[in-house]
Amino acid sequence: MANLISIGMNPKTKENPMQFLVPDMICGSCVPHVTDAIAKVDPGAEIEADTVARTITVSTSASQQEIEEALADDGYPATAI
Repeated sequence: MANLISIGMNPKTKENPMQFLVPDMICGSCVPHVTDAIAKVDPGAEIEADTVARTITVSTSASQQEIEEALADDGYPATAI
């Protein structure tokens, strides 16, 4: 069973969601770090995290590269899937 955590920081509609594999996101305690890193790029991003699959779905106006760089800078390298 997946451990989904949804964090909607802003109800505004965003671009098409992107999905990323975040191998180092191993538990619920990692999720706030991941969401904080993304919030630095887009404070209004909507994020859904699945700690079992180690994936996140991000609805944001930021680019894929911006999200990947923000996560890597915070110690959670990610790959778009």
